[in-house]
Amino acid sequence: MTLDLLSIDVGSGAIAAVTRRYGGVSEAPFDSLNMSFRFDQYGHMTRQDMVRNQEQVMNNRVLVADALGMQVDRWVVGKLVHGSDVAVVTEAHAGRGARSFEMGLPAVDALVTDVSNLPLVVLVADCAPVLFHDPVRRAIGVAHAGYRGAIDGVAANTVAAMVENYGCNPANIRVVVGPCLGPQSLEMQNAEIVAEAVSAHGPSASLTGPAGTPHLDVPEMVRSQVMATGVPKPNIDLTDIDVAGGQEFFSFRSAEHLHYDETDPTKVSRPTGRFAAIVTLL
Repeated sequence: MTLDLLSIDVGSGAIAAVTRRYGGVSEAPFDSLNMSFRFDQYGHMTRQDMVRNQEQVMNNRVLVADALGMQVDRWVVGKLVHGSDVAVVTEAHAGRGARSFEMGLPAVDALVTDVSNLPLVVLVADCAPVLFHDPVRRAIGVAHAGYRGAIDGVAANTVAAMVENYGCNPANIRVVVGPCLGPQSLEMQNAEIVAEAVSAHGPSASLTGPAGTPHLDVPEMVRSQVMATGVPKPNIDLTDIDVAGGQEFFSFRSAEHLHYDETDPTKVSRPTGRFAAIVTLL
């Protein structure tokens, strides 16, 4: 399949897109447009295989950057930890994480900047990528919102960082929640986590799934928290694309290739790739 990116409309003055899982060069189970270098976390690989796959990921990143008219060596990527911290990105950060995981910005799940041609990138596979743009103050942001980050307010923190650092008015900020594990697919059997989500973001944070079990609604939690900061509801778009099944976008929960740790049978990983959400100011 050829490269086919999902264009995200964040308003004039910025370009945003989400990568699908096809159109790249990575081999199964990371086929084919894997954007993440972190193979070591998701299954056993020989050193030779890891080196080859790192090269494939870099080739994929170049393909995407070229398609979007960006310089891959200016990409800024965070080292995600399912938290709610935001990094303020400057020209000095250009290229951090573009060619290796180790050089990414440490322990942050959201990035903001007002620097033109400095693409901000998050990598996901079930968690929601959230993209932000204020065309008035010319500032952008991107966040990685899994259920943990959504509960803890990573999207609200991103808006707050744009207000504090760039003088943005939340009324001018456009927010788009990208493809993620949808509310009909995100089952959550931990009652304490469900209660925490509802306490933080109201009853719309949870719903009853098809099997009668509790589910979480990450896009709705994101919408609720950014509205609480002053972002108007009409400024918020939900793509409503559910990645369950892993056909069009990588999905960690849907990964078919399980790897069992030989020294600890209780440790099971799901080798799969990551797709990227990217936004840059023109």
